Amino acid sequence: MARLTQEQLAAIDNYSNDITTLKDTVTAIRKMPGYYCAGRHEKGALSLVREIYQNAIDQILEPKSPADTVWISYNEITLETIVKDNGLGFPFNDMIRMITSNHTSKNYTKKKGQYSSGLHGSGLKVVNALSTECQVISYRYDGTAMQLDLQEGYVVDKGPKSIPNKEKQQGSVVRFIPSTEVLGEINLSWEKIYHLVKDILSLTPIGSKVFFEAIDKNNKHFTETIINTDGIITKLISSTSTPLCNPIIISDDNGEFKIDTAFIYDIGAGENDVPNSENVTAFCNMCPTIAGEHIDGTIEGICRWFSQYMNNIYLANQKSKDKIKVIYSDIKNGLNIMISGFCLEPTFVGQAKEQLSVPEMSQFCKEVIMKGLDQWSKNNPQDLAKISKFFKEIAELRQKSDKEKVKIVQKYESNVFSGYPKKYKRPTSKKNNELIIVEGDSAAGSAALARDSKIQGVMPIRGKIINAFAHPYAKVFENEEVQAITRIILGPKGYHRNFEISDCQVDRIIFMTDEQLSVR
Repeated sequence: MARLTQEQLAAIDNYSNDITTLKDTVTAIRKMPGYYCAGRHEKGALSLVREIYQNAIDQILEPKSPADTVWISYNEITLETIVKDNGLGFPFNDMIRMITSNHTSKNYTKKKGQYSSGLHGSGLKVVNALSTECQVISYRYDGTAMQLDLQEGYVVDKGPKSIPNKEKQQGSVVRFIPSTEVLGEINLSWEKIYHLVKDILSLTPIGSKVFFEAIDKNNKHFTETIINTDGIITKLISSTSTPLCNPIIISDDNGEFKIDTAFIYDIGAGENDVPNSENVTAFCNMCPTIAGEHIDGTIEGICRWFSQYMNNIYLANQKSKDKIKVIYSDIKNGLNIMISGFCLEPTFVGQAKEQLSVPEMSQFCKEVIMKGLDQWSKNNPQDLAKISKFFKEIAELRQKSDKEKVKIVQKYESNVFSGYPKKYKRPTSKKNNELIIVEGDSAAGSAALARDSKIQGVMPIRGKIINAFAHPYAKVFENEEVQAITRIILGPKGYHRNFEISDCQVDRIIFMTDEQLSVR
């Protein structure tokens, strides 16, 4: 064992002085807001709105809850957000515990099919901890109600207080103002909240309602009653400019995992007359997600089913020389997709819930999609024919583009580190070198194995090149083969006005011909 230095000994003895324990949940959350709410500023504030709105939506999804409506209001000037639902409300005696104590939730014990947006009940706790003001009201059908006020994450006046409920309302209200001291400057527009509200509402049962209200920075009021009339295809209807066919809707639920997906092909052309790549809007357990196995599995299922159908059935009897093959990127072109996944025990990367991490979900989604497309193809042969023709045209366009790219690459092809043509197999020595010119890559491979790699370099050419006697000087040196050979013989500097024979990089040139070459 190496002898410890005085500095290392001191570090060992004083190590405990460097270890800090945060006093409570509020302090921990305010210390790392980015971990708990996806970031600071507008993104963090929108995440807080999402948490409370999703709690209200959970009440609509809960079978035992009477909820069918959510009210949400937002003020751009004060940043105040209010969310109300007519669901189960908060048990009076548990209000403080549910809002301030971590790992307090009804979701720890579940039966199959009982999906929820969270597991640990941390959403409201995060919102409270990151707000300057937070107020929670719980109404009961018997005419009673309790109100709990909190500031900077901590309870005010010892606990909840009784308030009137003459209308005998049932449900809850959460009001909060995000802390700019913790989250930084916030310029969250009401439009972003509005679109989030609409997207999530489309995942609820048909007929669900949200009363939306907002005040912008100019004190202008906006109100709308949003009703879920089209379900999961709602966003596809508004975001697709030129649909190729009707939306394809596939769903399944095994109690552990659930997937609802709808997708359509938008053939609206872009700058190059090619539709953009896939446009994906995804949720898992009602949380907006940017990545995860529910997305990967769904897209894999779509791409695999259509690629197998196209290559094994639709394009199976091609007679042309250049056969078309459809690949995944062709199938993703123009794809506009909405995904709503659920896991009984969801695991997200971070409290912000932007990325799902449940490997089993990928296989489930892929199998559901492929099975669903089997059935869809039997019921919708005309739509299948339209989509197949579209894929074929996309593949043809891609293959034509790929050929043009190859030509461009070959034109400029060289080793960027040496300046020599990429196909040139260089000798290891820089003196007394010989250049062996062969016809074709196959001959180059054989010559490279038999050469003296120390002094002999090998360069393949493509058959007969331009005739130097029959063309002007400038035309000859535009030829790619001539440029490549010149670069090897004269080095990266190439031919120049003050050229001297001593500038040559090789001492001897060897033409390795095949038996069919005639010399005149």
